[in-house]
Amino acid sequence: MSALLAGLLLLLPAAAPDGAAAFERLKKLEGNWRAKEGQTVSLRVIGAGQAVLETDAVNADKGLASVGVYRLEGSDLVLSQDGEGHAVLKFLLTTPDTLRFEAPGRAGVVAVTFTLRDADTLRRTVVTRAAGKDTAHSVDYTREYLDTLK
Repeated sequence: MSALLAGLLLLLPAAAPDGAAAFERLKKLEGNWRAKEGQTVSLRVIGAGQAVLETDAVNADKGLASVGVYRLEGSDLVLSQDGEGHAVLKFLLTTPDTLRFEAPGRAGVVAVTFTLRDADTLRRTVVTRAAGKDTAHSVDYTREYLDTLK
C-alpha cells in the first residue's frame, strides 16, 4: 500500500517555490561579500524594499563587471542581469541554505545559485552556456563588516 501511495504522490504537481519567502531570505544577504582572491559582490536592498541590487566585480579588471536586480513579479522572484549580455532568470529552487535561479534553454548565463554556508560565508555559483556546453564557476565569499559593527 505504501508503494502505491508513493507512486501517486509522484504524479501530483510539485508545489511552486515561494518567491516571496525566497525574496525575504535574499534581503538578509544584504552587504558586501569578498573572496580570498579579492573578488567582490555587493547586495543592496533598494526601492523601499521592493528590489535587491547586485553588483558583481568578479571580472571587473577585464571590464566584465555585472549588475543584477532581484524583484518579485507577481508571486515569481526573478533576476534581471546585465553584464556579458542580458539574462532574466527565474527563481526555481530553495532549500534551507540554497537559492537557485535558472533561465533554461538559452545561451549566456543560465543559472545563479547562492549557498549560505553559515551567517558569514556564501558560495555563489554562476553557470554559463556556450555552444551547448555548460560551465560552472563557483566563488566562496565572506561577509565584510565595518570594524565598528562587528
